[in-house]
Amino acid sequence: MDTLADKVQSKVKEYVGHDLDLILEIYKEDKIMAKSFSIFTYLVAKGYGKDEIIAERIAEIMEAFFLATSIHDDIIDCEDKINEKLMDQKLNDRIVLGDYFFVELAVLMGKLTPHLKEDVRDKFLEYFTNEMLVVAKSQMIDQKMIKKKYSIQESLKQSEDRGGSWGRLVMGSVATACEANIKEVQLLTEAANNLFIALTILDDLQDLTDDIKNGIYSLAPSYYLDNHGDISLFNKVKDIKKIKKELQKNGAFKYTLETAKGYGAKASALLDQFLVDKEGMNWFQLKAFFGTIYKQLDALSDTTLVERF
Repeated sequence: MDTLADKVQSKVKEYVGHDLDLILEIYKEDKIMAKSFSIFTYLVAKGYGKDEIIAERIAEIMEAFFLATSIHDDIIDCEDKINEKLMDQKLNDRIVLGDYFFVELAVLMGKLTPHLKEDVRDKFLEYFTNEMLVVAKSQMIDQKMIKKKYSIQESLKQSEDRGGSWGRLVMGSVATACEANIKEVQLLTEAANNLFIALTILDDLQDLTDDIKNGIYSLAPSYYLDNHGDISLFNKVKDIKKIKKELQKNGAFKYTLETAKGYGAKASALLDQFLVDKEGMNWFQLKAFFGTIYKQLDALSDTTLVERF
């Protein structure tokens, strides 16, 4: 299925122009994550027997919110990986693109809600609004982490807050809209909660260079600092290769990866519980898609992390 990012890219290319299209193209990795939200949500809605309109609208709502917050978050963080590729782009262009997705979100909400029963609509909107605020609050965590030395447990809690909030928003919202029972909502939400914590930990490794330059110490640096206490390593931000080699040498990457895999394994077990009595192609596809992400996670090693990130 074409996801919202696909549709928007085509739209901005045709009506808005090259600048916004270029910016959206640069967010390939974020688009992949956003599409994961879309596909998960879509398959759950279809599994519960919802029609195409409801399934697509809910999926696109999750994707729109993720892309809007992701783009705005990068503007706040001033991430080098984005800025280097957009030196000639105005900051306003990026703000406009993030705003564009928020507008899409509002439009999609307007298109979805008439298709839901009144009581279901109210529960869905209440759940989505509450969890959206939790997600928004969690995105501010990076700013509070700047130049602060966190323990492993404190850093892990930050990952749980940021990743878990996305999982709960995505799966809790669609389960509520689909009138799932309490047990199913809990299992589905907890599965997504653990999966997206795992993906957030990996995303922090991917952003390691930018985070260290900005004085943000995620799980891998926190592990190193807890075991060695020498923060001077991170003062040499120009020698990022040396920092990564030290993190690998001292087991920080291995610990971080094993932690992510542990959350992934919990997610897989919870999804199996949820699907135990579910039949039909959409549930099969959900399990297969979930399993593909988990296998990719399980195949990573600390050596491949150094090469990849």
